[in-house]
Amino acid sequence: MAGAYGLDLNVLPEIWRRLKVPPSERDEIFESLLLMEGSALEFMHKKKAGQ
Repeated sequence: MAGAYGLDLNVLPEIWRRLKVPPSERDEIFESLLLMEGSALEFMHKKKAGQ
């Protein structure tokens, strides 16, 4: 009920498999996902608060 709270990271193994992401690239992609997630959540919470 509090709105968006984050990505479901449990799906990443399936995403890696379907997109054939090499294991050597996964750490960098994961870090980028977390950065984007944090920025998106911050934006959505500010927007919800009317800031």
